[in-house]
Amino acid sequence: MRTTENIPIIGLTGEAGVGKDFVANRISEHGFIIISASDILREHITKAGLVTSRALQTEYANKLRLEKGDDYFARSALERAIKIRNSEQGVLISGLYAPAEGIYIKSFKISRLVEIVISKDDNPETRYSRISMRSDGPRDSISYEEFKASGLRENSGKNSGEANIGQLSQLSDVQIINNGDLDYLDSQIENLIGSLYV
Repeated sequence: MRTTENIPIIGLTGEAGVGKDFVANRISEHGFIIISASDILREHITKAGLVTSRALQTEYANKLRLEKGDDYFARSALERAIKIRNSEQGVLISGLYAPAEGIYIKSFKISRLVEIVISKDDNPETRYSRISMRSDGPRDSISYEEFKASGLRENSGKNSGEANIGQLSQLSDVQIINNGDLDYLDSQIENLIGSLYV
């Protein structure tokens, strides 16, 4: 893999429905290439001939991390980004779920692990409303009870290689609030980008 010595690297985490993809796209406007660790997971699931769901994603990701290393998805995403980025682009890796993935991101010289939230006080009803509106395939076609159960699964990991968004978020360097105020969001992103070069 090419050197990452002077490449700014951002890792994004957060609960389902906080708008990680939306925030990632706003950050990409500042010259960052986006690679989704969740997309890499879904590629594995599809290759295995399975149909993705929130429950399967958590189970399958934990299995793959056990087989390939606790930081497998962050490492694979960065390797993929390095191969396709141009020399001016930073790297943004979205869809991180396990604490080891955050530790991996933070090990680089110019890096930030960023937690996305919709407010200082988590609101699962608002997050559920967001994923219901986007309806990104079968994984988002779930009841509110299933949504809450998936949140528990995604926070149930007992070691650094299992999904635990809460523990991963505790490692974050920056928290961005994505409450629908685009001016506020963009100002937070500008502060984040600026902090990488201090």
